[in-house]
Amino acid sequence: AQTLFAGAQCVVAEQLRQQVGDRGDEAEFDRAPAARPADMLDDVVGKHHVETRVREWQGDARDFAVLVSFGHKAAVDHVDRVERQRIERGLGIGGIGMPADVVARAVSIGGETLSRLELRGGGRWPQWDGEVNAFRGPAERLTVAASGEADRRLDLTVDSSTLDLATFRRLQEAGVRGGARLQGRVSGSMTRPDGTLRLTVDDLAIGTRPVGAVVVQAAGTAGRWRLRSDLLNDRVHLDATVGLDGAIAYEAEARWDDADLSGLVSSDAALRVRSSGDLSLSGTLGTRGGPTGRLQVTQLEAARAPVRFTAAEPIVVRFDRGQVRIESLVLQSEGGRLAVTGGGRLPEEFDFDVRGQGDLVYLDVLVGGVSAARGRVEVSARASHRPESGWHLDGSATVHDGDLDLGLPVVLTDVDADLRFGGAGVDVLRFDGRAGGGEFGLVGHLDL
Repeated sequence: AQTLFAGAQCVVAEQLRQQVGDRGDEAEFDRAPAARPADMLDDVVGKHHVETRVREWQGDARDFAVLVSFGHKAAVDHVDRVERQRIERGLGIGGIGMPADVVARAVSIGGETLSRLELRGGGRWPQWDGEVNAFRGPAERLTVAASGEADRRLDLTVDSSTLDLATFRRLQEAGVRGGARLQGRVSGSMTRPDGTLRLTVDDLAIGTRPVGAVVVQAAGTAGRWRLRSDLLNDRVHLDATVGLDGAIAYEAEARWDDADLSGLVSSDAALRVRSSGDLSLSGTLGTRGGPTGRLQVTQLEAARAPVRFTAAEPIVVRFDRGQVRIESLVLQSEGGRLAVTGGGRLPEEFDFDVRGQGDLVYLDVLVGGVSAARGRVEVSARASHRPESGWHLDGSATVHDGDLDLGLPVVLTDVDADLRFGGAGVDVLRFDGRAGGGEFGLVGHLDL
């Protein structure tokens, strides 16, 4: 609704500029931000001299590259061509009529490409109405229809066909698949909206793990909205509230009970993971820092034959406005035990202490860039980093008979390594193994 409203404003502003320009009159566009969306059109006075304000002007209105008056950017990257643009002239003392009909093809928004975008606007200010139809190919469509009075009243409906999540670029990297549909209605004030929204995802899968059907329900009253969903056969429960009636404050909770997380925490299909725990977060969107809350994992069991490990005690991680602190993270297997403590303002500032021994399968759970790992590891190390002073390392680590899949074209096997940490560098005393049918050996120093 905000994008539609601001788009209509800027289309009208551009047409007014062209009209008065054709008559040899003067139009002024400055960059002073408007106090509210209505200010832009309220500033149009008379029939010949026009003075209007837009928050920011980028290109011309036909490309829809405008900064929405509410401060949210309509991130249009590219428009291949505008197929049709009809804007009727309706300037007068009694109000501004702004019927518009614009059709564009091959529109790129936020890295996603729409095959066709239709924008229709109408009404006589301060009354307005409009509709946006976005198409991704011949079968996928999202329709948003809205009407209202300035920014004081809103009546909006949203409806979509089934959208193939696997074709969205931002979801492809995470291996998200499934078909999503969105329906709902929003009404009331733009700043304190009421309404209901329902997102349904059929056959959801993430990575190698099928999740199944997912339904997210959202309901709002006077700007206070609540979102709820249950996943993985009701083993995972999500509950969140967000306020749209001022500062966008939110509270979110997630709880899971003996949930099978295989395929979600690692792309290794042979790794099986079960867990119980809860996560609570609260904060304000758009503020510096981050959320406040706690992650507690009361049960964690991971296995990839023949290795199995568990959490020796509840895992506790706290968040405090950008600060992350690992209070307890101890993993144990038949062959050893690994403990991690520390934290900081990730990713630029932290101080971690890692000590113990065991199997490299730990990396599958703790390190996102590792697809699969096997072998023995012994580590006693501390790593810290500060923006003003850089890295400081201390300790050592050894690997025996290791196999590592780091996402490279080849898998490293039979790895034996001996590393020493000191100051801002790592001494590689030994790093031998096999890859691609051959052997390799590395020695040297890494200066971080």
